[in-house]
Amino acid sequence: MGCGASVDNDSDSQASLEEWEKVQRRRRSGISYLSDEDSDNEAGYQKDLQEKSLKATGFQGSINVVPQDYTLCDHINFSITVLITLFYYAVGSMRVFLRPIIKSDVFQQGASIAIVDEIYPAARDTSLLETTSGTLFLDNDFPPSETALYHSKRTRDPQIIWLRPHELTNNPELLVGGVSRHDIVQGILADCWFLSACSAVAQIPRLMEKVIPRNQKLSGEGYKGIVTFRFWRFGNWVTVYVDDLLPTRKRKLIFSKSSEPREFWVSLLEKAYAKLHGSYEALEGGQAMDALVDLTSGLAEMYALDSAPPHLYNFLLQASLNGAFITCSRKGDWRATTRKADSNGLVSGHAYTISAVATVKLSTGSDAFLVRIRNPWGIDTEWNGKWNDSDSNWHNVDSSTKQKIEYIKRGDGEFWMSYQDFCREFEEVTICSITPDLSQHSSIKSNPSNADGPIPPTTMKCIHGRWKKNKTCGGSRNNLVSYAKNPQFLLTLSPKTSREDCNIVIALMQLRRRCVRHPQRKMLQIAFVTFKLTLDVTNKN
Repeated sequence: MGCGASVDNDSDSQASLEEWEKVQRRRRSGISYLSDEDSDNEAGYQKDLQEKSLKATGFQGSINVVPQDYTLCDHINFSITVLITLFYYAVGSMRVFLRPIIKSDVFQQGASIAIVDEIYPAARDTSLLETTSGTLFLDNDFPPSETALYHSKRTRDPQIIWLRPHELTNNPELLVGGVSRHDIVQGILADCWFLSACSAVAQIPRLMEKVIPRNQKLSGEGYKGIVTFRFWRFGNWVTVYVDDLLPTRKRKLIFSKSSEPREFWVSLLEKAYAKLHGSYEALEGGQAMDALVDLTSGLAEMYALDSAPPHLYNFLLQASLNGAFITCSRKGDWRATTRKADSNGLVSGHAYTISAVATVKLSTGSDAFLVRIRNPWGIDTEWNGKWNDSDSNWHNVDSSTKQKIEYIKRGDGEFWMSYQDFCREFEEVTICSITPDLSQHSSIKSNPSNADGPIPPTTMKCIHGRWKKNKTCGGSRNNLVSYAKNPQFLLTLSPKTSREDCNIVIALMQLRRRCVRHPQRKMLQIAFVTFKLTLDVTNKN
């Protein structure tokens, strides 16, 4: 299987790696951006280094993935970290996850990120420790200024004033009654892709506890002006801290907020995610699948609805029942998107959350295939076609079914529509499945109606590495000689069990997906190709 990456131990690579590590050691905890000198060192290293990870899932049997130096591959020395985790996956089949495990911050997104699980005692940065003396924390790495708002040159807005939650309302809290998808209200920032992912994950509050640590004060005793969040970044859960200063105009939050005026998890989570990427502006426009992975460590798959497989509805239904996170988006340019919806009530170039999928029995004897969708704006901009909140079709659904699927007639940005209309009106749908490390924090159980015997455990294996210039950067299949230099891995499954189906899903990830500080470092075209081997190469040295 031609995929993955290698880590070469040659002297020039090792020297550049040491320079990069020096840069990391000079940084403070939290996220610090590079100086010009550090950027040059990093550029020299990153010029011939593209980090990525290999993630794969599969049904039944055990799995083995090892780097290979057989056939045409010139040379591969690979550093591999493997994690095998057992858990019960809700679809009733065994899945095998390959996911990167990184034990240092060397390969993090343009920055050094400190793991601070116990916020104050574990913090080594002096600016964090100073918060214990009574002075509210001020994040010098992401200061309340234009540099946090924009990475491009924009005219300064003198009306923007940074205020803390206790300056905006009485008795503010990070969480009021826990998290809910209905908490999220989008602001002027075009980051619906991120907020739709937040809305999806918020449907399982216990999973959000991984992202939002408990017992963080925004006022009263123990309040220090600092909040921390966790994101999954290239194989590791990392903690990002921010101060609680938020941009306002006329004492109103200009970016995302909660529908509950005293609650601030939405605004501060957005700020931490902006810090992770360099600025708020960096969050304008994006793919929900990236945010879903960052929030869950899950495996995300995207489907184009104009060429959707015939079984997609059943897949969506099963995924919804089993706790997967689902988002969708409409075709259009997000830069041209305003708060004015189309005539059908939907917004072009906008990302939404799928909060439920249901097959409903009608009084006519037929079945209706429905999808419940939420607009992250959190206002009454809703679909006005068939199966909208006031549509007459609901008269054919009995009250017990309405209660079961949580049908509520209200203008809150959430609505139902038929699956047929959904496929016509939307462009893409993304499904993010839960991985073992996150599922252990949840209370998700298998759906009894889908069980057909014991569910085998899941094994997860993880690999990370790189393509090395003039070594393992083989390029595309346009040149088969150089193509064979790409890193190769041998994937084997144990003999079949009683189950016949075996499904392998492989995903690649590369660093610097949203490189705003160094725009010349754009996303590279990466891919993997699988080949069926007809010869036994497992014992070849």
